Amino acid sequence: MICLYLFLTHMNIILNRIIILFICCLLANSVLAQIKEGDLSVIHFLNGDTLQVDIVDQNQWITTVLKPKKKEFKYAYKSFNNDQILYINQNDLEKKFMYKYDPSIGNFMEMKEMEQYVKGRTKAKYYYSAKNPFLIAFLLGISIGLIDTYNFNDASYPKGFFNHPAGLISLTTPLISSSIFGNNRIVFADKKNQTEEQVLNESFSHGYAKEKKSKISKSTFRGSLVGVVAIILFQINM
Repeated sequence: MICLYLFLTHMNIILNRIIILFICCLLANSVLAQIKEGDLSVIHFLNGDTLQVDIVDQNQWITTVLKPKKKEFKYAYKSFNNDQILYINQNDLEKKFMYKYDPSIGNFMEMKEMEQYVKGRTKAKYYYSAKNPFLIAFLLGISIGLIDTYNFNDASYPKGFFNHPAGLISLTTPLISSSIFGNNRIVFADKKNQTEEQVLNESFSHGYAKEKKSKISKSTFRGSLVGVVAIILFQINM
């Protein structure tokens, strides 16, 4: 009986120590995370992407960072060309712009215009959904796949759907659909007849339209490809 009491007392002490150690680890991780969060900067790229990183080194051409991995507290070194970056923002303080207005190297937009253009791309990248174009392209892929497998006049096969091997039409459908649905031209208005606010709003709209066009093109390519492949697989299983 005494041995059982001593054993239970000993186990209780060990359990309490484990709980205290676990709580200390959680608190330490929380503190480290807060410290690390305070050192992080946000990179705003010209293509609309944003990335929270720890700046390690920076020169006139390259910015080297510690990039967070999917696993918590895991980082990897990565370098970016400065001509890919609009600006870097640390703790919501002053923006450090990497982009410079210079028509001689292709940077035709002034700083404010480019900032609005990138904001438009960012909004479309994170908030625009291309589900409807995907579904339309998927139905288009199925329709063309069905037509491509229809036997019209080949005497070696019975007439009807799935009675003729899918050919070049099915294989080119993804490329055709992505070029058709994603080919929305962006028209620029004459800046001479616009106020500064109108110019900035137009820059935002063009950035949004640019990213939207890209997402639609990719989504329609995938949708039509899935539709065509579904028909081919169904025909093979038949």
